[in-house]
Amino acid sequence: MQARLLPLLSLVCLVLSGCSAYSVHPLYTAQDAVVEPALEGTWVSNPDDEAEFSIQKSGAHEYSLMVATPSENSVQTYKVNLVRLGNQLFADMIFDNETIQGKKIGPPAGSVPMHVIARVEVAGDQLSYAVLDEEALKKQNALEATPLKLLSTDDALIITDETDSLRRYISIHTGDVFSDPDHLKRKPRTQ
Repeated sequence: MQARLLPLLSLVCLVLSGCSAYSVHPLYTAQDAVVEPALEGTWVSNPDDEAEFSIQKSGAHEYSLMVATPSENSVQTYKVNLVRLGNQLFADMIFDNETIQGKKIGPPAGSVPMHVIARVEVAGDQLSYAVLDEEALKKQNALEATPLKLLSTDDALIITDETDSLRRYISIHTGDVFSDPDHLKRKPRTQ
């Protein structure tokens, strides 16, 4: 199974700054997924950055995240659902597909897509996000009387606990298990 997970995990690691822990189960449920209109738009790390993160609503509570890298002529697409736990907004992202030089490439046969959980904050034209930090999660989990169920592979740390347990854990340890935030700026619309 490890070999089949590697391509998907590598894609996510390249898109997000650094690797994170992944979850077998989602953080959101269909009953509590939320909409955040301020998230929609095109985002960049800085005005000269080539990679663009475009977020558009694609369903009742689902978003599509497209990461375009023109120099590589590639676009990676993720399905994103949002949930609020307490006063924090979280994004649950799962790889959908990739297009290279106009040719759509699906996930490798037999692979299992994993959920990437990010803490998200939108303030005007600023977007910050932080992903579950593998080392911080391991450290915090070692201190718990009832730790999350984790599967450690050569390539990734995978959370195998059900949605309810994952939500409870993240609600309690938001300040302890996420990476330092990365920041994006809204790209101005061209006239």
